Amino acid sequence: MKKSLLFLSLVAGIIGSCEKEENFSFEEDALNPIVVLDSEIQAKKSLIVSKQSGNTARKRLFAAYSKAVSGDAIIVDEDVLFRGNESPLTITKNGITIRGAARGNSKYSIKRNNKRKTTLFVRANNVTLDNLIFEGSQNCVFVGYNKNNDTYNFLNTVIKNFKVRNSVFKHSNYTGIDIRALVQGVEIYNTEFTDCPFSLQTFDCRVIKDFLVQKCTFNGGDHQISLDNALIGNNGEYENIIIKENKFNLTKRFNIALANVRNVSIMENKNMQGGTNSYSQPIHIEDRSSNITINGNTMKSKDIGILLYGTDKFGHGGNSRPLTAAEKKSRGSGNVYLSGNSITTTGDHAISSTYGKGYMTIEGNNILNANNGKKALLIRNSNAFNVKVGANAMFKGKRFRDIFNSGNASRFYQSDKPISIR
Repeated sequence: MKKSLLFLSLVAGIIGSCEKEENFSFEEDALNPIVVLDSEIQAKKSLIVSKQSGNTARKRLFAAYSKAVSGDAIIVDEDVLFRGNESPLTITKNGITIRGAARGNSKYSIKRNNKRKTTLFVRANNVTLDNLIFEGSQNCVFVGYNKNNDTYNFLNTVIKNFKVRNSVFKHSNYTGIDIRALVQGVEIYNTEFTDCPFSLQTFDCRVIKDFLVQKCTFNGGDHQISLDNALIGNNGEYENIIIKENKFNLTKRFNIALANVRNVSIMENKNMQGGTNSYSQPIHIEDRSSNITINGNTMKSKDIGILLYGTDKFGHGGNSRPLTAAEKKSRGSGNVYLSGNSITTTGDHAISSTYGKGYMTIEGNNILNANNGKKALLIRNSNAFNVKVGANAMFKGKRFRDIFNSGNASRFYQSDKPISIR
């Protein structure tokens, strides 16, 4: 039987330390990570929801799941509604696919009318969700465990090969897809998120490996992609995280927010519109994040295009505490390589870094524009930061080589320490 596997491989050298620049060199090869999407899963048998016993579509869905074994596909051919506090469907069997049947220009939905409850839990390997609409609920799909369940052990739960394809997530109270586990082999492909405050989130995941978000569309919300591992410390294992060829429409704050994550490629996202809030960015990087490639993206912002930062608080939300200036500095982010991006801001700077660590390299045909009177690049409180800019990078319509040699550089950038030309 054919198997459907996600194989993601970034070339050697992408894994490195923010503290040891000399051992970290992905600048040339990390721009072309290998992404292979293999053939679809071939189901052993298909279980049609409408043909199962039960007086509601939800009960018939549960009946189909109760019969399923590894390799089976549950075919959703009617809209499924979870009412009130009805229990979510919890997938604990490996190798299950839930796929919506063909429905012309639409899709069948799995919906909850109580926005304080989760609809679907995934706690197994090799689970695929395909061609469905998930709507309403607190979390449409929750991968792992949360503290409201009997077992709060997501820090030690391993989930492999979770895939979502050709689907829609909309109008949740909190997340579209919430991941709280040790995950390897996540693929979110050709999927749309609309008005989910956190569309796609990882939350304190100690392991994230082979993680692909490709050809998806994000509309509204607050954080469209949030990889937030603030409480993990320096022992997290992060490899081959690729965010590629997506469309990011307006949100409230961040198209992509990274906190304490490493080895990320953000590539060829052609429409990153940033946020409507006064403090918002297409790409927000903080809290010891490092080894990040940003290549071939188009960004617009009313604030800053890309922000590298320490972080103001330790923890999440109301459970966090303020950090001292020394702690902020220790939590700076860096080892960022940019090439071929277009960044336009009508507010402040195209790129801003505070408490940067390691290095930032701006190469290729970057076009950095900022509002009149604003610097295209601002580097502050970053004495441990080594910034290099390619000679042909464009700052506000001028080549960096010409800016560097003009004696007028302060009109285009500001830095605590000298910036070198490549």
